Amino acid sequence: MDAPEAEPSEDTAEVPTLPPRRKRWWIAGGLLGATALGLGIVWVERETIADKVIAGQLEQLNLPATYKIESVGAMRQVLTNVVVGDPARPDLTIERAEIEIAPTFGIPAITKVTLVRPRLYGSFRQGKFSLGALDPLLEGGAGGRPAGLPDMDLILQDGRARLDSDFGPVGIKAEGQGNLKSGFAGTLAATAPTLTAGECRAGEGSLYGVLDSKDGALGFKGPLRLATLDCPKQSMAVRDVAVQLDVAATAAFDGLGGRAILAAGRTRLDGQGAARLSGDSRFTLKGGDLTANYTLAAQGVTGAVTATRLAADGIVRSHDRLTAFDSEGALTGSDLRPGAGLDGQLAGLARSLDGTLGGPLLAGVRAGLAREGRGSRLSAGYTFRQTGELSSVVVPRAVLRGGSGADVLALSRFQLAAGGKIGLRLSGNVVTGGAGLPRLDGRVERQASGMMLGRFRMPEYRAADSKLALPELVLVMRPNGTLGFSGRAIASGKLPGGFAQGLTVPLDGNWSARGGLAAGRRCLPLTFDSLTLANLTIDSRKLTLCPAAGGAILRSDARGVRFAAGAPSLNVTGRLGGTPIRIASGPVGFAMPGALSASRVQVALGPADTASRFSIAALSGRVGRGFTGTFTGADVALNAVPLDLLGAAGTWRYAAGRLAI
Repeated sequence: MDAPEAEPSEDTAEVPTLPPRRKRWWIAGGLLGATALGLGIVWVERETIADKVIAGQLEQLNLPATYKIESVGAMRQVLTNVVVGDPARPDLTIERAEIEIAPTFGIPAITKVTLVRPRLYGSFRQGKFSLGALDPLLEGGAGGRPAGLPDMDLILQDGRARLDSDFGPVGIKAEGQGNLKSGFAGTLAATAPTLTAGECRAGEGSLYGVLDSKDGALGFKGPLRLATLDCPKQSMAVRDVAVQLDVAATAAFDGLGGRAILAAGRTRLDGQGAARLSGDSRFTLKGGDLTANYTLAAQGVTGAVTATRLAADGIVRSHDRLTAFDSEGALTGSDLRPGAGLDGQLAGLARSLDGTLGGPLLAGVRAGLAREGRGSRLSAGYTFRQTGELSSVVVPRAVLRGGSGADVLALSRFQLAAGGKIGLRLSGNVVTGGAGLPRLDGRVERQASGMMLGRFRMPEYRAADSKLALPELVLVMRPNGTLGFSGRAIASGKLPGGFAQGLTVPLDGNWSARGGLAAGRRCLPLTFDSLTLANLTIDSRKLTLCPAAGGAILRSDARGVRFAAGAPSLNVTGRLGGTPIRIASGPVGFAMPGALSASRVQVALGPADTASRFSIAALSGRVGRGFTGTFTGADVALNAVPLDLLGAAGTWRYAAGRLAI
């Protein structure tokens, strides 16, 4: 008997089944169809998808841009006519950009870009570098993205840029490839027809070298060249400037730092010149201002002072975008001596004083400076400040040691300021010396009135047959440049038409570049050991000389040296040639070159017991190799001739020890 069949439960549902092979093919076909459909949709919408990827990346970078999609691949897109920023005044245009994209979670990332003929427009104003709409790339974006260049590879072909700055426009060309953040390598060339900073102007500027990147910042190595650099306000002109740069910008492009090595040709600075300049500096430029350590050397220095080499070593800082500077450092030099200009002035002044005691003294100074200059050494510390029109230099100590080993010049607590309405200000201590040179010791101070006051002393200085000592000398420099002087001098040597021994002269006069030297504008009481004028030797020890009304006893200018003096009366003894003479008179005048005049003259010529006597109402004459002139109202009693002349008038001559009437 067959077993009864089991009845199905209520919980069991009938499910139709397919043969195993037919089931597998249905599943595979469904997946394949869905994939095909998806790929078809992606292919049809590929440009839309690429556009969204690129737009998303640009949005993430906060870059407003328009472009045309030329082609789209799975991992590569090509864009043309890219414009970043305002289309009317774009910050960047790119003829062709090839973009490679890497898949990431979320929006795919741009990993490599090839730019063909990009054109970039930027600015540097008030110490701030800007690329317009591209600034977010430099400053860092939302989400904590660091400042600096992005982390992606770049191939740059025929890149050009224009940078408008406070100093002038700069044209730039660049090419290269590598990771922008770190590892980019390329070349950069730049030109600037004219650059200006303050009153300074640079011409025909160029820059060429290699670019690299590290940690989001660009670096550059190569020469900067300037055909000319002129600063009229500072009386500076430099030619053929070349600066080898090794610099790097900050990641945010708001600063620059590195090293600069200078080589330059002919240089002029405030009357001084140099055959060439060299220097080395490590510097930072941030916020439009400079901080730099430097060494600067000038070779073949010419001008008022010449030197084989002058060098400065220190630090300089600028303020208010290069309109103010301060610096401190040390100055050294070798073989310092008067240049052709100063030496020529000394020689010309010595020639103008020929025939006076000043000629040999100046000639001695000139020879001594040249002698001590050979092998001399300069050492000085300084602080410099320049703000607007005002400039100042402070020298705590400076020493110029001559070739003999003696100090030719020593300064201490020295300060010099110039510019603006204050004029020239000078103060400090000064000592001079050296073999064959005078030793002068003094101090200069500025007075509340704006004048500069200097007090000096000089022991006796000898040159040839001239001697000069200055127990006291006071110099006053007025704001207009006129130099006044007073004091006392003790001198021996030639005078115009004569010679003095132990002549003590009160000093009173002034000097200016326009008017020359004028000394003795008031009556001067002179004392002397002996005084000779032409053939007249005066034995008396005191004589008061006065200038002509409104004039000076001694003048020296472009017309030469002139001496003119008078005395209200005379009462002297001496010798005329070898003959004893006694003279008493009313007013007397004497000039060299020129004439003499006298009134109420009483002369006794010869020994007292045999003297010839002259009483002359008026006497005039001219001074040359001897004396010649006229006389009136003369009463003459000649000892050699038993004849008296009364009320005579005529001519007279004294030469070679003989008097002829």
